[in-house]
Amino acid sequence: MEASHSNYLHNFSFLAFAKFFERTAYYAMMTYLVIYITDAYDGAGWSSDEARTLYVIFTGLVVILQIAGGLLSDFVIGTRRVLLLGSLSVLVGYLMLALGADQSLYAAVCLIAFGSGCIKPSYWGLLGQIFSNHKNKLDSVSLLAIPLGNFGAMVSGLSVIVVVQAYSLTAAFLLAFVAQLLSVIFILMTYKKLPQVSFQKSTLQADSPQSPNSWKWVRFILVTLVLLDILDLFRHELPTLEVEAMMFSSFLSTWLIPLGLIIYSAWCWFRPSSSYTKWLVGLVLYLVTIGLSRVFAFPELEIINTFLYSYIIVMSLAGGLFHSISMSIVLQNGNPRYIATTAAAVTVIPSAALVLVGSLASMMGL
Repeated sequence: MEASHSNYLHNFSFLAFAKFFERTAYYAMMTYLVIYITDAYDGAGWSSDEARTLYVIFTGLVVILQIAGGLLSDFVIGTRRVLLLGSLSVLVGYLMLALGADQSLYAAVCLIAFGSGCIKPSYWGLLGQIFSNHKNKLDSVSLLAIPLGNFGAMVSGLSVIVVVQAYSLTAAFLLAFVAQLLSVIFILMTYKKLPQVSFQKSTLQADSPQSPNSWKWVRFILVTLVLLDILDLFRHELPTLEVEAMMFSSFLSTWLIPLGLIIYSAWCWFRPSSSYTKWLVGLVLYLVTIGLSRVFAFPELEIINTFLYSYIIVMSLAGGLFHSISMSIVLQNGNPRYIATTAAAVTVIPSAALVLVGSLASMMGL
């Protein structure tokens, strides 16, 4: 058996730390990007319209370029090379921002967008390849992705405020550079043990045999994600939250929900069960929360405040469970040779459909 499989836990541990620091860097940058662009004293001094244009281009590229990252991973240079390439691209972009290169903001942002587009599909692709012979662990692995992002956001949120107040706005980008550098180091520490997989060749001992129903499940998950994202447009907005409720919601998203997912992830690791049962539970709960959101159309109800807390908890848990297990099922059923492109499609297509339907609804005044 290949070293990359016998050491699958080792590989995953290093990739998890790399993901954590990558998310820490990304959120540190995003917190002050627009502020830096529009700040005339300590930033680039662009107008609000120029900043908005750059921000829209950046966020759009981050999503769209995931397809390019998946294709590069599967059909050109291989998954692990794309992960390293994307991480280095992001690192250079953060460095350019930290050096205050106002004249090359577009170049820096495009480097970050390209790198981010490479990192996400190659990360999921590598997980699918590493665990191709241990698919019963993928539920646990996928469930950990949300806590890694949340804790990364928490760490960056706490630290970036301190460094910006102590130094300048560009210190936020320097913090992002340091965090991303740590991410690159963790990737390099396990790089040679990662699978070398692309469409042309594979170092996996044997590609996982695909049952006739494998791709049916991938397509079914993709269609369900698209429909659910569209249906989510009809979720009634939460009422204006009081300070106490906002603090509770923040506590949930930052600590309680991630900790709950970590505990459940550990349970799934040691006591694996059917992914499809967990996925169905998450789907049903998510649909229930969409229906129950109609209660917020009647703010005069006395139970509204009590109901709000329970609703936030169930909605967060259902969303985390459903989306995590959806990706797990995709990784379990996708072919390791082009799993990065599959993971990118499952992420990008629902987002594109949501933007399209949302734009049409806005144009029609719905």
